Amino acid sequence: ALKTNYKDDVFEGNRKYTLIQGGDGKYEIIDSTNYTVQGDTFGAKDLNAITKTLNALQEIRRVFVDVSKWSNTAPYVQEIDVPGILSTDAPTVALYLSGLETAEAVRRLNKQFAKVDFVETLDGKIRVKCFNKKPEESLWIGLKGV
Repeated sequence: ALKTNYKDDVFEGNRKYTLIQGGDGKYEIIDSTNYTVQGDTFGAKDLNAITKTLNALQEIRRVFVDVSKWSNTAPYVQEIDVPGILSTDAPTVALYLSGLETAEAVRRLNKQFAKVDFVETLDGKIRVKCFNKKPEESLWIGLKGV
C-alpha cells in the first residue's frame, strides 16, 4: 500500500540556515530551523511507488478461461494463475476482445461471459465462479487495475 500520512514541516517565520566553511574553502549549508513538526521527505522511492500503482491501474491483464477446467458441479469453479495479483486487488473484470472478432463471435462470447457470476482475487491467482451455468466455450477475460 502507498503511504498516506505524509506530514509537512511546521515552523514559525522563515527557514533558518547556518553556513559552515570547510577546510577546502567550500561551504556546507545546515538547516537550523526550529521545527514544531519535522515533515516527511518525498523522493524517488515514493514517486516510483505511485507511478507503478498508476501504471497498473491502466494495464489490462488478459486471462484465458479454459472451458475444460471447470469443476463438474455447481457452483462451477476454476482457479487460474495470474502472477503478481494479490488477494487485496479489486480489478475491473470484463470480456476481453481483440477487435478482430466477427459480430457473431462477439454475440456468442458475450453470452458465454454472462455466465460468469463472480471473480475472486487470491495471491497469485483468481477464482472464477458460475453459480448456475458454466460457459460452453473458452474465452479471454481482461483484468484492469492489477
